[in-house]
Amino acid sequence: MIEWNDSLLIGVEGIDNQHKSLFEQLKRIEREIAAGNGQHIADAIVAFMDTYTTEHFGLEETLMETIGYPDLAAHKQEHLLFINKSIEFELDKHIGDPCLPGNMLAFFADWLTQHIAVTDMAIAAYIKGKP
Repeated sequence: MIEWNDSLLIGVEGIDNQHKSLFEQLKRIEREIAAGNGQHIADAIVAFMDTYTTEHFGLEETLMETIGYPDLAAHKQEHLLFINKSIEFELDKHIGDPCLPGNMLAFFADWLTQHIAVTDMAIAAYIKGKP
């Protein structure tokens, strides 16, 4: 089960709000897959990932540039790896693998949780440590 918890708050309102919204979307996708609608929502999952990468990654990267975040390049690289995986899923979608929606959801949920808990928390620590 995909669940948001406040331990994932990084202290930047715009990013935290987007993270919460992302978890709400993941819960909706999870419910659809559990209801047997996985194949019908594969396109929606891919579209969701595309929107996420454009909007959310853009916000994070702009923030990091603005504050002079020293690990910006590594953070952008992590985003790029996610984008590449999204492209792989887009290509796999055309094969018709019945496990694909579940695999996409599992990857996305795991990646998002890990990314927030480690990589995004490092941004929060940097902001808190700035004079």
